Amino acid sequence: MLVFIDTEFTDFSNKDLISLALVAEDGRELYAELGDYDRALSSDFVRAVVEPLLGRTPGAVRGARAEVAQAVRAFLAGIDAPCIAYDYPHDLVLLRELLGDMPAPLASSNVYRKLDETLIERYFAQHEAPVHHALHDARANRYAYRPDYRRRLTRRAS
Repeated sequence: MLVFIDTEFTDFSNKDLISLALVAEDGRELYAELGDYDRALSSDFVRAVVEPLLGRTPGAVRGARAEVAQAVRAFLAGIDAPCIAYDYPHDLVLLRELLGDMPAPLASSNVYRKLDETLIERYFAQHEAPVHHALHDARANRYAYRPDYRRRLTRRAS
């Protein structure tokens, strides 16, 4: 089953994980915020746009890296044959760094070209959801995923 991922991190040059979301095809989801990320590494953009969105999501897992990793492992263990669907390769890198050694290989698929950008925009408009919030970004990707769609190779800001 595809599990759409999105992450927020401190900066493109010094990536420290701030939050992540996993949204499964069947609607199950996990949103987590790390309380022990290095705020000193946050870019001005992250301070202005990402950090103000933290602490406002009911049901979020909030904790240190080890606690969040445990919650992510438990979430993935409850999904039959999870395949991490990512649109930005470093989301997958940050997930693997968070989890460390896994008992079994974690399948993954770059779905960037299968995300209908019009549907992404529609998701955010319909839900009045903030961009650059990992949970909303992952939900938008799940909403916009079309297996037969072929997106142009341009990058949206994320």
